[in-house]
Amino acid sequence: MTRGALSGRTAIVASAGHGIGHGAAATSCALSRAGASVVLAARDGQALAALAADLGAAGGQAVAVPTDLASPVSVRRLVEQTLGAFGRLDAACNDIACRPAASGAAAPCAAAGCDGGCDCAAQVRGLSLALKYEIPAMRRTGGCIVNLVPSGAPRAAVIEMTREAALDLAGSGVRVNAVATGPVAGPLAGAGVGPGGAEIGPDGGVDGVAHTVLWLCSDAASAITGRALYARSGPCCGSGGLPPRK
Repeated sequence: MTRGALSGRTAIVASAGHGIGHGAAATSCALSRAGASVVLAARDGQALAALAADLGAAGGQAVAVPTDLASPVSVRRLVEQTLGAFGRLDAACNDIACRPAASGAAAPCAAAGCDGGCDCAAQVRGLSLALKYEIPAMRRTGGCIVNLVPSGAPRAAVIEMTREAALDLAGSGVRVNAVATGPVAGPLAGAGVGPGGAEIGPDGGVDGVAHTVLWLCSDAASAITGRALYARSGPCCGSGGLPPRK
């Protein structure tokens, strides 16, 4: 991706507080290096501030907005602060983390890939909240939302939610896609079109999550919506910091 390809655009990255190497944090790095102003959102304000400092030291523009992605008030405030700071929202990467199941829950999740200790329904609700507030803001300028698909039980629900949103927004200028990592089966097997038109299937074919998200948010993928793509997992940026933007 050409440096500066996203200059003048603004992107929210939800759950960016996991450190460089994690999908959402690595995506923050990639978007910043492409010229986008990045709004980092997660509950861990200290981790967000550290990532924002790294991006700023590399020549990017990033702000940290501590956000409870399970709270409608908090997510609405995140979008409002983004518009207040930059005047627009062009892209969003949603990586809604799984929350521990509440003590005394009626029954653990029995879906494949779930260890029973997480609240999968809350994870899906969190994504629904993100879409609820991101979409109206993005209608003003158009743009792209990318949902990172969890490897466990909510995978099918996230993919279906992505496809339904894309259908609802057809012709609006807002695109919605999904990116998954890890073993591929079911609704992701053999699905998707990658950078340059290459097919993406169970064997990968894209360098990493951040590369794929960045491509989907760019003009090069302007015709792609409602798709679930598979990308090999791997850090976009080294743990030693970000190279300066040239």
